[in-house]
Amino acid sequence: MNRFAITYHLDGSGWAKAQVQLGGSNLECDISYFPNDALDDLSGALIELIMAVGEDCVEVNMDMGTETIRPDNRRSVVWPGEPWAYVWDLEFEPPDTLNVVVTFHETYPDTDECANHHSLKGSCSFHQFATAIVAALESLLVSEGLVSYRTKWMSHEFPMSRLLLLKRFVAECSGQAISQELKQKLVASNWELDRENLSTIGVYKSA
Repeated sequence: MNRFAITYHLDGSGWAKAQVQLGGSNLECDISYFPNDALDDLSGALIELIMAVGEDCVEVNMDMGTETIRPDNRRSVVWPGEPWAYVWDLEFEPPDTLNVVVTFHETYPDTDECANHHSLKGSCSFHQFATAIVAALESLLVSEGLVSYRTKWMSHEFPMSRLLLLKRFVAECSGQAISQELKQKLVASNWELDRENLSTIGVYKSA
């Protein structure tokens, strides 16, 4: 299965840079803070996929006038630029496969298919993908801190709760299938558990 890796850092006021690797393919992204928070949305999509395991959704085809019931295992996330965008399409196949397609759009939204192309496409371990996102979030937290992050990222708050949820998932789900019991355990939050997770992040390490 392909290896997924990501580095992500703020690059001045309202801009970020990311380097993404999936197997032998690499993608460099210049990302704007507006209109949405790219890394926050990507980590949120992962959490939604985890919590949707075992659930179904209705897919509506407006052109055909049909409805299809399918597993609730797909999410899309936009990483905005000005005016370009990178659209992430994620499909989770339990127990541990994530299909990833990243499409570059010269302008967003646009209807000119000739202006769009797949920049990354492949499959990787869902657990390893989540682990890489946790590492990227932790690196941001250590390098920027909460206040600097909010200032540089134009009032977007650091996604602390999503980081903690994904840390719990990475620790709890290694080698096991996602179950209702595990999902309930992930969201059972208290301050002591949060402190324990924070103690393993950079400057939060216990003395």
